[in-house]
Amino acid sequence: MVVAAASAVQGGTEERNSWVPLIAIAFGQAIMSFNVASLPVSMGGMVASFGVPPTTVATGIVAYSMIVAGFVMLGAKLVQRFGALRVFRIAVILFALSQVMMTLSPNATVMICAQGLCGAAAALIVPALVALVAENYHGTQQATALGSLGSARAGAGVLAFLIGGMLGTYIGWRPVFGLLALVSGLVFFLSFRLRPDQGRPDVRIDIVGVVLAAAGILLISFGFNNLGGWGLALARPDAPFNLLGLSPAPVMIVLGVVLGQGFFLWTRRQEAAGRTPLMALELLDSREERAAV
Repeated sequence: MVVAAASAVQGGTEERNSWVPLIAIAFGQAIMSFNVASLPVSMGGMVASFGVPPTTVATGIVAYSMIVAGFVMLGAKLVQRFGALRVFRIAVILFALSQVMMTLSPNATVMICAQGLCGAAAALIVPALVALVAENYHGTQQATALGSLGSARAGAGVLAFLIGGMLGTYIGWRPVFGLLALVSGLVFFLSFRLRPDQGRPDVRIDIVGVVLAAAGILLISFGFNNLGGWGLALARPDAPFNLLGLSPAPVMIVLGVVLGQGFFLWTRRQEAAGRTPLMALELLDSREERAAV
């Protein structure tokens, strides 16, 4: 009885916040997932509109993914320095601009640039979402909110196939991204229901680490993505250039690995000097953590 009473008291003292802020956070996750899932659905329409092969349109998907992977660590530092809510709002504005570019894109080049901008926005939104959940919810509510992010990601992917497929079939692929621009405006409006947080101006951003990490990830990703088209060893006719007859794809991968090793050496040097690195190497202590990174 005493234990039950204590548990009831403890449960009663836990602060319960409104779920309205979670709507903005979940929509922030959903717009990213909807964009990514809409690209394959809209590929046929883009190929017809731009008069380019599917591989060119697929470059937009690659551009988005590489920018997110290369700059998400920088995004996390910016969230720490300037505050999650401020960074989130700026990122949502950038995301909306990228969707306007997608909707009005006259050619494939503009479309790829729009997805690159979208990837930059996502690299800011991803760490901001976790920080916003931690700022607005605690205890069991925080666990529920974090679980909702995964549900929002999955739900948005399903809706993208349904809505994107329907609009693409009967109207065209452009309204899909126009709809995303409108939803981004809704997310920005709902962000004013989120609890404001304070940034930490003392957080330093390791610019050298950002360059090494981003360049390494981009080269490795771009190299692996083009192994089939450019050649595994010898350069194929589709390769943009060759290095003494060799394909540039494996060279990019090797150079990316070298830059990645340079990032770790630089990070150890920063830690030895008592400076704050871009990523703490303690994150790589176990095999599970290394796999996650």
